[in-house]
Amino acid sequence: MTRFAIFLLALALLPAGARAGTPIQEAVALFETMVRLEKAYDPALADLYADDARIEYVSVYPDGTRREIKMTGAELKAILRKMGPMAKALKSTARYADVRYGIEGRNLMGIRGLRVSPAKGTSDPFRMTVGLTGDGTWKILSEYGEARP
Repeated sequence: MTRFAIFLLALALLPAGARAGTPIQEAVALFETMVRLEKAYDPALADLYADDARIEYVSVYPDGTRREIKMTGAELKAILRKMGPMAKALKSTARYADVRYGIEGRNLMGIRGLRVSPAKGTSDPFRMTVGLTGDGTWKILSEYGEARP
């Protein structure tokens, strides 16, 4: 067996996390997984968030009043697991537009764009930071969403 064949065999036997792609590839894959799980109302969506992720959602009302909700990834995970069936029953869906990726640091990527709600007829900005965690997996480390009800 040639050295190259041995290398390819060893590479194939590595765990998936050990065959990581570039940060942009990892960010795109994580975001696409998030969208797919969200559309399927899959509770595994919660697993994409780091427990210590910083989550912030802001509602900006027509009179300028702002309502902010802040929580950790662990708190959001509990909500996602509990509310997933309700969202599915309501057929609450969103799509994403103008999604852009940017480097924020070593093994850190920013993702931003618009979360479009066809039911509400709104397009609201979002941004998140994803990155490589201590266990070798890419997770959502922060998320900010803004809505104009």
